[in-house]
Amino acid sequence: MWICKECGCAKFKITKIEETEREVVFDKDGIEDESKEIYSNTRETLECANCGNSGSIFHFIEDIAEWVEEK
Repeated sequence: MWICKECGCAKFKITKIEETEREVVFDKDGIEDESKEIYSNTRETLECANCGNSGSIFHFIEDIAEWVEEK
């Protein structure tokens, strides 16, 4: 199993972050009339669920944890 290099915990947290930027035109009542997506990005972060240890920008499990055989 994978265990955190910092605290030994075997549970990890993945957070998915989505960013979208749009140009928007509103009608007279302030309701969105039309929009055009101009930027979109999705990324994930990986960290230990116990101590918050996080790895490189690529977020490989090997950066923050080590594999140990279960006994």
